[in-house]
Amino acid sequence: LVFDMREMLQSEENMTEDPIEYLKFWMNSIRLHAPVAPLLLVGTYGDVVKSRSEHEKVQDRISETVGQFKQVVGNNDNNLCFFPINNKSGDGKDAISAAIEKETRKQAFVNTKVPLRWLHTLDRILDRFEPYITFNEVREMAKTNQITSHSEVTNMLSLFHELGVIIYMPATAALANIVTKDPQWLIDCIGKVIRDPNIHGYNDERINKLGYTRDVDALVQRALVSQDLLEYLWRKDVGQVDFLIDLMQRTMLLSKWNFKSSENRDRMFLVPSMIEYVEPIEKNQVSASCDLKLNFNEGLPTGVYERLVCLCVAHSGGTKEPQQPKIGNSSAVIWFGKNCVQLSKVGQNVECAVESKTELPQILSILTSVLKKVNADVMNGGLKYNTLVDVEGSWISVTEAKEKNVRPWADSTEIKKEEAASLNLEAFLENL
Repeated sequence: LVFDMREMLQSEENMTEDPIEYLKFWMNSIRLHAPVAPLLLVGTYGDVVKSRSEHEKVQDRISETVGQFKQVVGNNDNNLCFFPINNKSGDGKDAISAAIEKETRKQAFVNTKVPLRWLHTLDRILDRFEPYITFNEVREMAKTNQITSHSEVTNMLSLFHELGVIIYMPATAALANIVTKDPQWLIDCIGKVIRDPNIHGYNDERINKLGYTRDVDALVQRALVSQDLLEYLWRKDVGQVDFLIDLMQRTMLLSKWNFKSSENRDRMFLVPSMIEYVEPIEKNQVSASCDLKLNFNEGLPTGVYERLVCLCVAHSGGTKEPQQPKIGNSSAVIWFGKNCVQLSKVGQNVECAVESKTELPQILSILTSVLKKVNADVMNGGLKYNTLVDVEGSWISVTEAKEKNVRPWADSTEIKKEEAASLNLEAFLENL
């Protein structure tokens, strides 16, 4: 994780943003997604901040924050918690390389025993010029190395996926058919959909000529993308459109939009990462006050709120007579059946206002189930939050509300069977 040492030595009046908060944000993100991965902190601009006394001042500034993260690898030779580097002269790079090699040798995966026939097959996969290869092509390669069973090929690919050598996610038929050997290809494809429209625009002349103007407007202004536009953006890989859609849905970068759209396209998808570019909508459209909040006291990770909205919208679209949601960059109005809910991102909280107060327990059950899915599939199980409910102006836990016999929490248990049938929540989540 790279940071600018000059910023750590600035006086508070000269700061545009707190560099410690920036560092803490990224360290929290790394701990969330890779909780046991060794982490090296690298301080740049060693040509400006080069004396031992300056390095010690940087150390004093960041040591309290760094001390909260056990996975940080210390610079023991210099008695620092970070590695200074001068990118002009290269001073400091040898220490970083040595630390990386030392930590790598400690990792269990380095000593994982792999059959030689698997490695020979991997070499053939990586020798291919194309960024991806089909599963059947891998099977043919594997046969030349005496790997004949489908299960062994799958186990081999799964291991190499875990080691980060390839990408193989056999969750759907389309995903199981493709082995990606060049992650940059996936990044480029996804980047054609998820992009900052203020920096990376589209070729307006070509878009207008081909009739995709309204489709692009829907993506930029409403975070909705049509399959027609996806096929245009991925025209160089037209045979892999189903694979890319499945991949983005599996990683919660897309979800189905089961509502009528003004674009009159057959298939539309909500793109959660594009929600931040959508115009805001007014709060308090459902209720004058917030009824419950999800408090992420260690920080609300980037993308969690957007994915929560995305999955709630997808679930809403599967209910009877779905009503089209209203989505803004930090607030969304969603209908679950006839019950209207507004979710809003406020600081480190996701606040929820519910039209029908008697259905608060049911709505909370939906939100926690969806967050459990996000936590398991995207956040490596490290997502932590507290659920608080409003009782006469005070925020207390659901357990405390039940103990105090506060309605509707006092008589809430699990969702009743007839309610569960109409929600079909478990089936919905299992099919994602």
